[in-house]
Amino acid sequence: MDVGVYVRTVRANKVFMTVDVDDLLIVGTKTDIEHVLIELKSEFKVKDLDTVEHLLGMEIAYVPGRMLTISQKSYCENVLKRFKMDKCKPVPTPQVKGILPRSGDSAVEQVCVSADPDLNYRQFVVFGAVLTPRYCKRCKNIGKYLSCFTHEHLILPKGMLRYLRGTTDYGLVWARSDKPDLRVAAFVDAWRVPKEDVHLVAHADADLGNEKQNRRSVTGFVLQLEGCTFAYSSRKQRIKTDDTCSSEFVAATECSTMILWTHNICKELGVRRKETVFSGTGDDQVCKLAVKCGLITVADVAALTAEF
Repeated sequence: MDVGVYVRTVRANKVFMTVDVDDLLIVGTKTDIEHVLIELKSEFKVKDLDTVEHLLGMEIAYVPGRMLTISQKSYCENVLKRFKMDKCKPVPTPQVKGILPRSGDSAVEQVCVSADPDLNYRQFVVFGAVLTPRYCKRCKNIGKYLSCFTHEHLILPKGMLRYLRGTTDYGLVWARSDKPDLRVAAFVDAWRVPKEDVHLVAHADADLGNEKQNRRSVTGFVLQLEGCTFAYSSRKQRIKTDDTCSSEFVAATECSTMILWTHNICKELGVRRKETVFSGTGDDQVCKLAVKCGLITVADVAALTAEF
């Protein structure tokens, strides 16, 4: 998560500001933003670029009170041109299930680089790591072979680029629904009538033994606030687990860390929230049932927690 976020209260309203090197992004009402800009200009030399449309390779479109969209169309097209894949045929998925080649021999590394000069394997991992969330797991998989890859590994990023060719217009959308029963995130101040609490939902799962070389499991989780995704992860677990129950326990622990961070930041910003709804798989229910029936003791859970 972005740690360079600052909050300013202007006439009981919240104004958010993010800092990235020398670029500032201010979020709030137009009147409050102008007030903050006056304060900044009194201390620093500031150039107002008006409503944000492009930021850090992202294209941002905002309809006040209705919708916010973020896409990377220009960046994706530049990546395709850089690797000379801008005229390739698109494919429906970024990765074929089960295709995860093993590491190659370092002696053939230079042969692979010269065999396809249009595609630099290491450069692609760097460019692909900042693409939209759909490519996170794919980049994680191909990034494991940076020091020792073969010609077989070069097929993986090419497949990802072909998927990118057909999804350059895709992006993230945060829309406000017209349904009267949908709770909308609101900041509550002392003088205002309290609004409904925001609804936080977390989904977590684990893939036992996904990594074929070291048999480590993979944790995946996603957090949503009022139906809008704001946090997600898919990464290898730090410890090895022998069964599904243990891997699910580790996944729930990693997800709970992000849930706790979310509650703390909401408390700091004054956002009212309901109790978190945690959704897992059937394996989570098996884990709970195993503890309840005595198949897993409290000591076993404590030992796993200490190891994790």
